[in-house]
Amino acid sequence: MKRFLLSAVLATTLAFTSCQFDDSDIWDKFGEMEESIRDHEQRISALEELCKQMNTNIEALQTLVNALEKRDYVTNVSEVRSNGEVIGYTISFGKSDTITIYHGEDGKDGYTPQIGVMKDTDNIYYWTLDGEWLLDGKGNKIKAVGTDGADGKDGQDGTSGTDGKDGADGKNGVTPQLKIENDYWYVSYDNGATWVQLGKATGNDGVNGENGEDSDSIFKSVTQDDEYVYFNLADGTMITLPKHDKENIQFEDLQAKAICCKKWDTNNDGELSYAEAAAVTDIGDVFSENKNIIAFTELKHFTGITKIPANAFEGCTALWKVKIPDSVTSIGESAFEDCTSLTSVTIPDSVTSIGEYAFLGCTALPIIDGIRYADTYLVAAVDETRTLYTIKPGTRFIGTDAFSYCSSLTSVTIPDSVTSIGTDAFKDCTSLASVTIPDSVTSIGTDAFSYCTSLTSVTIPDSVTSIGQSVFYRCSSLKAFYGKFASADNRCLVIDGVLNSFAPAGLTEYTIPNGITSIGEFAFYFCTSLTSITIPDSVTSIGVCAFRFCRSLTSVTIPDSVTWIGGSAFEDCASLESVYCKAITPPTAGNNTFIYNNASGRKIYVPRNSVEAYKTASGWNQYASSIVGYDF
Repeated sequence: MKRFLLSAVLATTLAFTSCQFDDSDIWDKFGEMEESIRDHEQRISALEELCKQMNTNIEALQTLVNALEKRDYVTNVSEVRSNGEVIGYTISFGKSDTITIYHGEDGKDGYTPQIGVMKDTDNIYYWTLDGEWLLDGKGNKIKAVGTDGADGKDGQDGTSGTDGKDGADGKNGVTPQLKIENDYWYVSYDNGATWVQLGKATGNDGVNGENGEDSDSIFKSVTQDDEYVYFNLADGTMITLPKHDKENIQFEDLQAKAICCKKWDTNNDGELSYAEAAAVTDIGDVFSENKNIIAFTELKHFTGITKIPANAFEGCTALWKVKIPDSVTSIGESAFEDCTSLTSVTIPDSVTSIGEYAFLGCTALPIIDGIRYADTYLVAAVDETRTLYTIKPGTRFIGTDAFSYCSSLTSVTIPDSVTSIGTDAFKDCTSLASVTIPDSVTSIGTDAFSYCTSLTSVTIPDSVTSIGQSVFYRCSSLKAFYGKFASADNRCLVIDGVLNSFAPAGLTEYTIPNGITSIGEFAFYFCTSLTSITIPDSVTSIGVCAFRFCRSLTSVTIPDSVTWIGGSAFEDCASLESVYCKAITPPTAGNNTFIYNNASGRKIYVPRNSVEAYKTASGWNQYASSIVGYDF
């Protein structure tokens, strides 16, 4: 329309001046008019765009204040660009609607209203205009955010009082609106019903900011760090929002969330708060019963649990990553067994023990130099033909069966970080001739080096406080133990008075050192070269299978200090002809203590006055025909 009027003026002017010879001045003037109109149109267009962006920013600012009030959090900040320049940001929230905000430098001339928010002494945010409270027609400050209704009061204790009623819902906050009309700014705070005139919207140089960017006089900058996003307003106000929910856990896997909320969402709001998670003391087997969870790094927030129970995640074949909280000190047997998709697990330093088969069948875990690991837990060697293994630095646990049946293994380097060697860890490593156990190790599991038939000596460091049964069971080449648990003759490994293991190589007769109080399970198992054994009076018990398969043993004397003999203690002793038991009262005896494969005609000699007692005693009565009186 403006261009049509300009053409009409030009045509009329030409009609009145057609008789003149030189019209260049007139054309110059009309050129200036056209340029002036064009500049005016550009300023109007820029102002309209500025007004649009400011209204967008006002709505965005109200969303920010609402997000702050309801403790929302930012999930993403992305740049808005125009001609290669950043002109604003798109902000996504966990609960609130996504917003876009624009920023720019202040214009040099003309007036732009400065809209902002400020918290008053009542802790409520109100709108401001040019640094002053924005007031309604009655002179009241205008809230930028809705206010919740007051809670009802409960009845008084001690009487049947009436419950108070819920307070009324709060009203939504007002959203101011701006417009430009007749070159003036107007503001409305009643959804456009009435408008209040503000300053003039144009100046000599317009409102373009530096570098040609429009100013909005609301947002000055948006910055962020790892934890928070900071919205710096033009009036100096700073609004800070977290980058994650400060109250409720944000689950990566909604299936894991559903399971946790069903079990532990105590306020039934459909969310699991950090406090609700921290209040859990036992996760039980709820996840092994729901085997389709994918990820559960949020387990790290369950800071009230001290253990991962046995079988807790067994068979969760889709689970691929999990983080264990720092409060946990133990991981139970088979806790993650057959989690075949598990590629990432975080085990904190607080964990001091991991049960057998905790990660058995976790075939997706990473392999480093031929060894599969679950974080600092060595799961297993994957190549049984290798002769040498170097365990990665930082490994803390050598797991159950980690190197078992690696029959070609001749040497292994155990780093100083290792604290535990698991059950059967080196079982049947028949070529392993030597091993150095570092001072960091505190526990060695049952049968850890059993059947290592090439092992000749071993030093147990002073750091070890726990050793399982029959750690060196059937190590037929073993000649000596060294360290604080070794007997004076270096032939026995003794833990708290219990003879745990025996180094049998080259011996046919042996006298157990005095002071040993118990012969442990399998202590002399399969010592096939022993023909004679002397048991001291300090011994009070003989463990299960303690002398089983000692096939060359012909005679044994059990002192009267022994009160208990375990099952199969002397079973399969094919050459055993004579057993002398000095105790007047028959020791408690387990099943099959002597019964199988002793020498033909084997006799059990007992005190003459105790023959009948032995023949009728449980565990002895099955040998009644072999029991003979003897004068000790």
